Amino acid sequence: MGGYAGGPAGTAIVAVAYIFMGILVFKANYHLSFPIHLSKGCSSPRELLWTSAVSAQAISRHIRQPVWYLGYIAAGPMTKQFYYESAAYIAAAIPSGVTVQTSHPAKATLNDHVTPMEMLGSVELAEACPGVKRTEANEIVKELLKKYEDKIDTAPVGKRYQDCYDINTGKPCQEYVDLYGEVKE
Repeated sequence: MGGYAGGPAGTAIVAVAYIFMGILVFKANYHLSFPIHLSKGCSSPRELLWTSAVSAQAISRHIRQPVWYLGYIAAGPMTKQFYYESAAYIAAAIPSGVTVQTSHPAKATLNDHVTPMEMLGSVELAEACPGVKRTEANEIVKELLKKYEDKIDTAPVGKRYQDCYDINTGKPCQEYVDLYGEVKE
């Protein structure tokens, strides 16, 4: 969003056209789509959540192939904001008819800024969404936006893997376990 496609409506149209192109030109059997905000570098701003949800609804209504959405999250590992953004993205996508890949922390731009805990959170969030009505998801997303929307431009990059996990055992540090439990609650 913000590039050739323009704003939210144009980006939604391009997202749907992208799937048609995959079918018609590349003979794809499945699709991975990741609408992203050009200037913010992430998938979780309000207007992009709308874009993703609307395009997902059009795609799932008219296309009978698997479609995954991939979210780039502004905040990094071991931050509450990562989970709020990821939850909003996943809650907008799944009730709209597509599935998701695990959300990428810190805009997927920093070395060592991804851990198994973010992936676990994404999976648990995705497992919680089937059966959620779009109207319910909309209310959830609006509440989540209150927790992070004004912080996207200054999102915390979080901590590196080796600062969140014991590199010898592969286990998360207690601080991260506690933070995850608090956010999950």
